[in-house]
Amino acid sequence: MARTPRFNQAKQAAFLAAFAATGSVRQAAEAAKCSTALHYQWLDRDPNYKPRYDAAVDKACAVLEAEALQRAVEKKKVFKFTKAGDAILHPETGEPYYELKEDNQLLWKLLSSLNAKYREKSDVSISGQIDHGATEDLKKLFATVREDKDYAALRRSAAVGHSSIAGPDGTNSKPR
Repeated sequence: MARTPRFNQAKQAAFLAAFAATGSVRQAAEAAKCSTALHYQWLDRDPNYKPRYDAAVDKACAVLEAEALQRAVEKKKVFKFTKAGDAILHPETGEPYYELKEDNQLLWKLLSSLNAKYREKSDVSISGQIDHGATEDLKKLFATVREDKDYAALRRSAAVGHSSIAGPDGTNSKPR
């Protein structure tokens, strides 16, 4: 097994800590001051990195799940402002006016990328054999046609440039 240099271990630790907190490869790479490509190289080349990354994915999912539950219970307050930037006040209470909005971005993130339990599951398998049945019959038919003397005569006459098949007038002449 290849050893991971200390420099990479520190970068990996920083990346994994940031990933566990954010659930984003891009944000984790920015926080660890490395490229996303380096993360994928570690996954491909460092056998010690993959289990640590899987653990960070589980932590990130737990963080995001907790946040998603909180957002589902407490909808996001969106305060309203005039075009001039002044807060709009509620006419009865005089408090800043806001609307409660649902925030589905986090839900989509959970559904799309992080944990296998949020991914759509499908299993497609095809097995068996297709037997057209006519294969042997077709081979026999083609062999018969090739051996047929009339077929051989037709091929020879076509090569010479004239037809041995009688036309509508009963003659063997080519139409002009």
